[in-house]
Amino acid sequence: MSYDPPLFAKYKVEEHNLFKEWFFDEFQYWLDDNKKVGGNMWNTDFRTDRDKRPYTKLANKFLGPYIEDFAKKWNAEIHPKKGGGIFDITWWFAEYEENDDHQWHIHPGSLFGCVYMLELPDPRLATELDGKDLKAEEGDLIIFPAQWPHRSPVNKDISNKKTVLAANIFWDRIAHPKYEVR
Repeated sequence: MSYDPPLFAKYKVEEHNLFKEWFFDEFQYWLDDNKKVGGNMWNTDFRTDRDKRPYTKLANKFLGPYIEDFAKKWNAEIHPKKGGGIFDITWWFAEYEENDDHQWHIHPGSLFGCVYMLELPDPRLATELDGKDLKAEEGDLIIFPAQWPHRSPVNKDISNKKTVLAANIFWDRIAHPKYEVR
């Protein structure tokens, strides 16, 4: 089933190798110093101050255009309180080592969720969306409704560290022709 405007998207990030190298070269210190154990034992900086995450500008530069493409399909309007831009994005990283997982969950208070497969040695570890198979691979950015149940499956292999950048995406108005005010 397809929707207009779309509810799901998968983008192959063209600059993935450059982004990945830059991310780990520049921000490994941040990852090492700011890892906090998440609810199911994965490492994340979700609970750190979002304004202090040093990779946000890099993520917006490399990944923002894909999210903007998705938002334009909704004719998302500029957020009036944010001073420009089509949307507001909150990024965080999550790292899954042996026996780590993130059980079924949603993102309350967000419009769309986003997961960028930064390090994914085994596609079976890709984020799962209930009832959808997007066949995500390393370098893919997937966007989905934030209230859609999703999870990261159990990583059963010590050699398969998975690292993602996840995001909540917000906009508050749309101008899609399908939803014109009469």
